[in-house]
Amino acid sequence: MADGKMGEAVAEQATGGRGAFDPDRVQMIDIDTLVLDPANVRTHPQRNIDAIVGSLQAFGQQKPVVVDADNVVRAGNGLVRAARLLGWSQVAAYTTGLGGSEAIAYAIADNRTAELSEWDDDGLAAQVEALLADGVQVGSLGWTEDELTDLMADDYPTPDAEPVEVAADAESARGKCPCAAMGLCVPTQPSQIGSEQG
Repeated sequence: MADGKMGEAVAEQATGGRGAFDPDRVQMIDIDTLVLDPANVRTHPQRNIDAIVGSLQAFGQQKPVVVDADNVVRAGNGLVRAARLLGWSQVAAYTTGLGGSEAIAYAIADNRTAELSEWDDDGLAAQVEALLADGVQVGSLGWTEDELTDLMADDYPTPDAEPVEVAADAESARGKCPCAAMGLCVPTQPSQIGSEQG
């Protein structure tokens, strides 16, 4: 398709149809007028809400929630709950042209398509390390401190130790086994190893 016709097709898709995005439909809406989706099948445990609260405190609202013509929240129920906990009076919302079963289907698809993505653990660890170096508080990212520690440990694993040959007597073991020098190495006779197997 020629560049001109492709551009026309994109423009037509963006401006036509009830499901097409219309920037004029984004506005600030009083949070008390919003209705959490009664058909929402994506639950929000407390940890999830806490993470959204942390994100809103750190970065503010960077994308609108999606509501239908009746102000039922079709995407962003967790954000609305978190914003209410923070005492917000308004949130940015996009009013979709979808309704009924189409709105329900969109809500499911919105959650499921995000769920199907995967993390690049190595890339994530590198970005977290860079954020820490810049002095950024990473508590608002949604991971616990222990999870981030494990992530960084996985990205920089401890090299596998070379196998240590333990000699039959403690005197010859010294200098070969790291614990031998401290007198903590208990040598094992080859005959004992064989007798303990099976």
